[in-house]
Amino acid sequence: MDSSGVFYISLNDSERCYLCIILSAISLISLASGAFISGIYTYNPVLVIAMTSAGLASFTLLYLILGLIIKKTRSKTKVVQLQGFRSKTISLKTGIQLAFYGGISFGLGLDFMFLGYFYEPQGRGVISSIVTLYLLLYVVYSCYLGNLKLYWTHAVAALLALAGLLLIFIYSIFDSLWHAFLSGFIAMLFMSGAAVCAYYSKKSSLELHIINILYAFMAFGVNIIIILVIKYILGVNLWTSEDNLFWPFFGGVLLGIGIFINQDYIKKDVLLANALPSLFGMLQILIEFLYWRLAPFFVYTIGASILSGGMLIFTLV
Repeated sequence: MDSSGVFYISLNDSERCYLCIILSAISLISLASGAFISGIYTYNPVLVIAMTSAGLASFTLLYLILGLIIKKTRSKTKVVQLQGFRSKTISLKTGIQLAFYGGISFGLGLDFMFLGYFYEPQGRGVISSIVTLYLLLYVVYSCYLGNLKLYWTHAVAALLALAGLLLIFIYSIFDSLWHAFLSGFIAMLFMSGAAVCAYYSKKSSLELHIINILYAFMAFGVNIIIILVIKYILGVNLWTSEDNLFWPFFGGVLLGIGIFINQDYIKKDVLLANALPSLFGMLQILIEFLYWRLAPFFVYTIGASILSGGMLIFTLV
């Protein structure tokens, strides 16, 4: 893929669809695995925030270097446009500013997601499912801006997803775990803000992979500031020499892989490819059950299943 968002490959439409679905499955597995690995260490959320952000930023730096190498050595055989939103309707300066704001929002979204993990370790996959609701808000907002029509099936799917969210919140009040799922909801709002900023940034001459790189480094930067405040102003000891730093870092790398594959290389008119990454919360629940032999309380699992089912239907119809 070059700086214009064009990927040079020699594939027909059917082969490209299969490739997009395979890449989407890789994105799904990377997101769920990264969230699972980082979530294991959220007994110390500051540690996870620091190392996961560092892993995400490190992957984006490697991604940028590899992209420059590929750009110099590519062979232009057949052009297949994989990205949209190339209309330059705002200035480059404004696009960069929006990318910085979006990166801050993205970093805070990660922070609140990990904070939710800390409050309810057994419900980490449920919290991840709540965070994926940002996709619904983003799609509705994008359709509103583009004067695109949403059908009654979209409304039913959205109501189904919201019903799952409502079920989770109602039971969490009785279970005294509302603060965990509220953190997930706040994370979803920040992720929605990040997605909207990216939507507008793409209307400048900024390419999507550059926007993603700015997002990752801004998320890392805002978390470094938070950590410095906690350590030097509040005087809190963040971690000890016995804490594991590698695995949260590796979790951040996997999250970066999942995010970049989903954003940069999946053709957006392949519906199944778009739908799969929204299920990473349910896959995370399955991974944690297989690893720990533990699952969220039955009501939370049902609520997350309804929510994810609504998201799947909304994306496919």
